[in-house]
Amino acid sequence: MRPLARASIALLAAWGAAFSTTVPFQMAMCLRNSDGDMHAFRRLLPLVLAIWSVWTLALAVAGWLLVAVPVALFVRPRWLYSVRWPVMAACTVIPVLATSLKFDLQGLIHPDTLIDWFDYGLYTALTVSYALTMGAVYFWLTGRFLRNESAARG
Repeated sequence: MRPLARASIALLAAWGAAFSTTVPFQMAMCLRNSDGDMHAFRRLLPLVLAIWSVWTLALAVAGWLLVAVPVALFVRPRWLYSVRWPVMAACTVIPVLATSLKFDLQGLIHPDTLIDWFDYGLYTALTVSYALTMGAVYFWLTGRFLRNESAARG
């Protein structure tokens, strides 16, 4: 399996995991915005989840294009697989730092507004689950590829 195919499979798995992880946040937000009216909640929830799925897919594809595609195309799979544990640690730390930076910059640009901690938690959960799943699936597929390659050599 080619590196880009592995990255594509990892993209779909990572988007699914990130979307699933953040659905409870969206349900809570929908309930909050419907003021506890269960009829309005049931009517709004499918729309909220549809919009959220498109938004998260767009974010996932952007991350895939900016990070996963260049890594898959330009970094040797054997070397990347050999440093998988530090990369997985980075897949945890970098999304938290990026989300924190985004919300810190937002606070600097608009100093009169408070940081929305609910949104901070939502986007932190989204980015961390996306990055960890992307890395885990990509490394799992790369490990299978490398094992099959070495078995074919004899």
